[in-house]
Amino acid sequence: MSRKTIQKNLAYDSERQGYYAVLRREGRRCTRTFRSRDAALAPFQASADAPAQPGGVPGEACTLRQWLAWWLEEVLARDRAESTLYAYRNIVRCHLAPALGETPLRALTPVMIQTYLHDRLDGGLSPNTVRKHYVLLGTALNLAVRMELLDRSPMGRVTPPKRRESAYTFYSPVQMQTLFTLVRDTMLELPVKLAAY
Repeated sequence: MSRKTIQKNLAYDSERQGYYAVLRREGRRCTRTFRSRDAALAPFQASADAPAQPGGVPGEACTLRQWLAWWLEEVLARDRAESTLYAYRNIVRCHLAPALGETPLRALTPVMIQTYLHDRLDGGLSPNTVRKHYVLLGTALNLAVRMELLDRSPMGRVTPPKRRESAYTFYSPVQMQTLFTLVRDTMLELPVKLAAY
């Protein structure tokens, strides 16, 4: 095999005499080819998600955005379904990163997080959705504590929104018969009956 790994996300192909770097841009992986090792290493150093410690883990001076990007791609992507990962990436991209992303990880306070949660509720998100933000942030910050980037998680002093029970309503037998009568001999008859039963 002509391609050998030099370090994480960087390999050298001796046949083609090129360096291959696997980079992340907006949550997606892309591969770029370089002629020299210095040129191949430059995007890692310029990247906002560049590792600051050996092993690719962001260092103590990283921002919340950098920590969440690493956590999503290096930890969560390994054992979560693609649909779950997609939902988490959207929460980070659309909500957490714009609101708290540039805050240094060590400067994150319970007041900042509580304010963020209240702002999301005031912005029209449901308590159940905001609770998912709370769980995501709590899981990511607990890992930062285990990896000794934080002394303790600020999430322990944050109150999550109360879960709202979903209310379901069903048609009565009389309402179902009325619906069946209305859709009889139309294109909707089969889909409506399938959905009803």
